Amino acid sequence: MRDLERSAQIGFAQESKERRNRNRQFSAVCLRSYDIDFETKNEGAHLVIALPDRVIDFWPGTGLFTDRHTKQNGRGVHNLVKKIYSLTGRPEPAPLPPKESMPAG
Repeated sequence: MRDLERSAQIGFAQESKERRNRNRQFSAVCLRSYDIDFETKNEGAHLVIALPDRVIDFWPGTGLFTDRHTKQNGRGVHNLVKKIYSLTGRPEPAPLPPKESMPAG
């Protein structure tokens, strides 16, 4: 979500760039914490998740993901994790910790 105070300090474009970068870092950490393997493309701007019967493209900066098999879109790393768990027959994942408590990287 946009930080209006920060946007006023540094400008909307810079704040948006910083927010997308934080989303990229947080999303990669989340996927790793749930043992979800992915291939990184374009310096982390695009992640490719190969499942046994399909491939999912994920753009963590915006949160958009697309199932190549069904062509369905979704938003957010939390929803992506839930979708992967349901597609692979794993039980519902435990709630993800807030961004602030996740280690960077």
